Amino acid sequence: RLLNQMDRVLTPYKNNIKDYTIHEFLTLASVVQSEGIGDEDWPSIASVFYNRLDQKMSFGSCVTACYAAKIDSCTSSNVPTSIVSPYNTYLSSMAGKLPIGPISNPGAEAINATATPASTDYLYFVSDAHRKTYFNKTHDEHKATIARLKALKLWLED
Repeated sequence: RLLNQMDRVLTPYKNNIKDYTIHEFLTLASVVQSEGIGDEDWPSIASVFYNRLDQKMSFGSCVTACYAAKIDSCTSSNVPTSIVSPYNTYLSSMAGKLPIGPISNPGAEAINATATPASTDYLYFVSDAHRKTYFNKTHDEHKATIARLKALKLWLED
């Protein structure tokens, strides 16, 4: 029943995911779902990850590192970026690669967002304490956004 349901959800998108195996696609959708605070941000988050993969950059997903370390409440202050695991996408050996497998079972909305991502040049994103997500094209812009959020006491720590 589970496989039949997943097939029903994936069938409309099979032409959109031809560059990835179903396993890879579901892995990416699971990260998109876990990274996004709100599903309205998922298409842009998917775009960030596709852009990073295309540029062979570090995937750099907090939730993959926390998954590898078995940390349930992942915050910016407890991301174990150096833990050695095929799930930890902060490792230099993981640059341009997806984690080894899904970190959760993605829902239909995350699958839709991952199959039909926003068209952006974004490479970074961060969310504030009010659940608003900010997207940036460069690392310098990203660092400036974080500094601004910290100065405004909007940095999402815990």
